[in-house]
Amino acid sequence: AFRNSSLAIRQGQLTSYSTADICAFTKQQGTEQVFVIANLKNSVINYTLPTAIAGTNWSDAFNSTSMSLNTQITMQPYTYLVMKK
Repeated sequence: AFRNSSLAIRQGQLTSYSTADICAFTKQQGTEQVFVIANLKNSVINYTLPTAIAGTNWSDAFNSTSMSLNTQITMQPYTYLVMKK
């Protein structure tokens, strides 16, 4: 349902921040921005957020819970977050 309602996730401009352990990217279309981060490993990963993302506020794309991102995020094995502005 989120994918169908989000023009950014379907057609937005992609900016990748991925590493060997983390798949992370933003997609932006107009004023809508989406940030997706996924831990691809079977271990806890401490990921340093890129400067464009660090210190920003988002909301969970699935339940609208507010999220403030600092400079680092800890991701449990095989977990993901989808956030939007």
